[in-house]
This record gives sequence, structure tokens and C-alpha cells, in this order.
Amino acid sequence: MASLTEQFIIEAEAVHSVVHAIRREALEETIRLLVENVAPEKIFRSTLGLRIDRSSLAKMEIGISTMLAGIADTGSLIVDLSSPDHLVSLLPTRHIAILHESNLYATLSEFLMSPAAPLRYTQITGPSKTADIEKILVYGAHGPVRLDIVLIQN
Repeated sequence: MASLTEQFIIEAEAVHSVVHAIRREALEETIRLLVENVAPEKIFRSTLGLRIDRSSLAKMEIGISTMLAGIADTGSLIVDLSSPDHLVSLLPTRHIAILHESNLYATLSEFLMSPAAPLRYTQITGPSKTADIEKILVYGAHGPVRLDIVLIQN
């Protein structure tokens, strides 16, 4: 039987997320490598505590934010909608989601029964995609084209 971490990685990759399982001390180096070919003014990192308006955020190539939780059975991420930086996961072309392994839950039901569950949340399962037009799968129609999950292992 797979651990929560193993199951999360398998399911997240199955929906076209790219998972980078790392140790805590490798976080900054991993972020540096993920953004190395992008101009610094095109990167917004909500983890620095800065605020940005919606129109400016939509022009960013990369948004980096910390996720509230991960759901192992679907490879999904949970974003607290009451957080002012929740749009970082929706507007830039690419999203780098930071998730701590200690915030993994087996199922959405388990998460919703936990004290960590907010009143308003959204679930992200892979990069944005749609097949509305002639049943052709298109990425990035309603959000990021690419989703990198930086999973910080305990």
C-alpha cells in the first residue's frame, strides 16, 4: 500500500502536475531552478508577504504560493479563498505551489472534517484545462498552463 505522499505524487502527476519532492533546506534552490529563465519582474511570490493588484498579477508569468493542504486520492491542492493571495494560483501562466507533506490528507472528506478546513476553499487538480471547443483538450484556458508542486517532505 502506498503512503499518502506516494499516492499524492502518483495522482498529481496523472493529472499533468509536475511534482518536485524535496527536503526543506532545498526549497530556495528548487525555486531558483524553476524560475531561472524568467525575468524577476514577471514572478510574483505571495510567500514574501507582498500584495499585488489583480491586473498586474494577471500579467505575471509565474505565481508562487503556499497551499493549505493536499488531497492524496486525487492529487489535488486546497487553497483558502479567504486568503488575499489566492489569485496567485489562478492568474499567472504558471503556478508553483508549495505544499508541506504534513498537510496531506487521504481524502477531501478527511480534510473537511479537520480543524484546518476553511469555510471557503477551492480545489486545484492539475493545470487548467478544458475540452469545450470541439472536444479538443486545451491547457491554460481558465488558469495556469503549468502546475509545479514543490512538496516539502518532513
